[in-house]
Amino acid sequence: MALEVVYQVCKSNITRVVAEAIVYSAEKDFSKGKGMSKDIFTIAGEYEIAEALKKVDKLSPGNVVLTSAFKLPARYLIHALPPEYDLSMENLPAIMSYCFVNCLISGHFCICNGVNSVCYMCRIDMWK
Repeated sequence: MALEVVYQVCKSNITRVVAEAIVYSAEKDFSKGKGMSKDIFTIAGEYEIAEALKKVDKLSPGNVVLTSAFKLPARYLIHALPPEYDLSMENLPAIMSYCFVNCLISGHFCICNGVNSVCYMCRIDMWK
């Protein structure tokens, strides 16, 4: 049986998207941060996410970890640790590529295990 993966781009608040898994940019210390990361922590449950992430070793940029999505409409959260946004870094494209590939692998893992939809948060305005 072939696996069919469909990608859809939409402009929406990721905390309201009805998807089984959500990928977002995590802070390097797994704190709630600001912007959409803060919204995810606030709505999903700051305490619950913090407790789940206590069990995770420190991640290096480009890596991801999967937890429950707690009070969000999704089942899972994929916490992706992007590199620091220093556009002068020579290896920034490689680290960003590694991060995106790991997010896709996590999404593929979810789909292979019965998760039918994965939503990726992406801020395209920062690259203008």
